[in-house]
Amino acid sequence: MRLRLFMLPMLAGSVVMAQDAPKASNAAELLEQLRAAGVEIPEGFVANDDGSVSLPAPPAAEEEAAPAPEVIPEQKAAEWDTKLNIGLNFSAGNTDQSGLAATIVTKRTTETSALTLDAGYYFANENSKKTANQFTAGVLHDWLFKNSPWILSADARYDFDDFKSYDHRVSAHAGVGYKLIEKDKINLTLRAGGGFFKEFGSGRNEIVPEAMLGADFSWQITENQGFELTHRFYPDLSQGGEYRMLTTAGWNMKIDKADGLSLTVNLLHEYVSDVDPGIENSDLKLYAGLAYDF
Repeated sequence: MRLRLFMLPMLAGSVVMAQDAPKASNAAELLEQLRAAGVEIPEGFVANDDGSVSLPAPPAAEEEAAPAPEVIPEQKAAEWDTKLNIGLNFSAGNTDQSGLAATIVTKRTTETSALTLDAGYYFANENSKKTANQFTAGVLHDWLFKNSPWILSADARYDFDDFKSYDHRVSAHAGVGYKLIEKDKINLTLRAGGGFFKEFGSGRNEIVPEAMLGADFSWQITENQGFELTHRFYPDLSQGGEYRMLTTAGWNMKIDKADGLSLTVNLLHEYVSDVDPGIENSDLKLYAGLAYDF
């Protein structure tokens, strides 16, 4: 920084005159005379040939370090866990036969929800005569709460069956659940709620209100063996004493973790108290086969 000595000559002149000193002929001599006269000149002042004085540069201000950008952990998208099961089924009830069963279940779980989609098809014939032709598909959505065993849930299901009182049936329910046991190897969730079902092709054409009580149980028996059980009890709210029940159970043993193959044995049992004449109240299906997890 340069500073013209407009005032310095006057100041120096008065100081020098007071001491009978010779008049300075340039800026450098002027600075020396000022210092000799007792004027404190800070270090770093430099006299230039053009009569100006360069001031010492002020110390550079330390720049504050910019705060490090906040690192937001990348959230991994929730993945679907899907299991396809194909095997033989054995049925006793409305029909006694053996045939083919195919089911698929896919699940996606996050911190706030658990979604399960499932579908199953069962077909059998005996002596070239069809004895079973059933399809079912459902969805179950649980809303989860952090650090709480309580859940909210809703479900819906579609059923088609050539050997039941109905041709088609739709049902839906909503309710609450409570995780009674939640451990690494054993889980038990209790459920309660209400909803309705509607049959098509049966003697009941109205929408039937019903309550819902249920339980979901899972047990990781060993590293490669597991067992799951679900049970639903639906009391009819329009006709006292009438109800229906649905129970599923499955055991699986992993053959090869890398391939995702398992041996499975599954059971499906449905009981309906109010059925058409000639239709069995109880319908049991038991099938075993291979499952592929992907």
